[in-house]
Amino acid sequence: MRTSTTDHAFVRFEREGWDSIAHRYHRFLGPVTGRAAEALLDAAGVGPGDRLLDVATGPGYVAGLALDRGAEVTGTDLSARILALAHLLRPDLGLRVADAHDLPFPDGAFDATVAGFLLPHLADHARAVAEMVRVTASGGRVALSTWGAPEEVPMFSMLAAAAEAVGARTDPAVPAGPAFFHFSDAGRLRDLLSSAGLAEVGVTAVSLTHTVASLDALWEGLMSGTVRVSALVRGQGEDTRRRIRAGFERSLADLVGDGGEVTLPVRVLVGHGLRG
Repeated sequence: MRTSTTDHAFVRFEREGWDSIAHRYHRFLGPVTGRAAEALLDAAGVGPGDRLLDVATGPGYVAGLALDRGAEVTGTDLSARILALAHLLRPDLGLRVADAHDLPFPDGAFDATVAGFLLPHLADHARAVAEMVRVTASGGRVALSTWGAPEEVPMFSMLAAAAEAVGARTDPAVPAGPAFFHFSDAGRLRDLLSSAGLAEVGVTAVSLTHTVASLDALWEGLMSGTVRVSALVRGQGEDTRRRIRAGFERSLADLVGDGGEVTLPVRVLVGHGLRG
């Protein structure tokens, strides 16, 4: 009998974090992550009448688009508060609180299963992907999106680099989690899906740009609208936080336009495979 991940320290950290930032995430990162939803659904071949499971649905961007395609959609998330936001945005969604590591559905219940940007937030990647495969019917597709390589997502990687440059130490109150960019390597992402038993595994990339009104707005969005990224800064002393911010803003100077707006490159990987 498998042990539950519900009380895993990192899982609790994630659930509590998303409960606290749901609306701020929607305002800050929603305009980025929502734009990768179509590519994720395309990779899973989702169309009219398909039974779709959207794991870690968050505010429901992927699930809502799938409904618009005519699919029958169930969305799950660890955070009840972010599901409340999803219901507010799309009252027609079918939603359920669930841990991605232990999906409460029978084998083969869905024609396709997807998860957008879930991988950096898991305690056990192999177990969660195995669950996604288990609940997908034979001949159905599984697809996951995640952030590209660090240099392709500077709003995250430059903050981490600025923290490292000033010798910031990880807040001991923050439980250890997976390396944020581990599956930003296409080979590792393919291996994860292949190891779960999927066939015809592939990885596609989506390149976007995201414009934020100013460096101040970018910093505020990262600090108030993320869980793991902001935790890197929150546990530092005031002087260290100030130095991290200064280094972060210097590193992005070339991306600042004449009007002060910041245009950020964003690359997303979408891994997908077929359940035999």
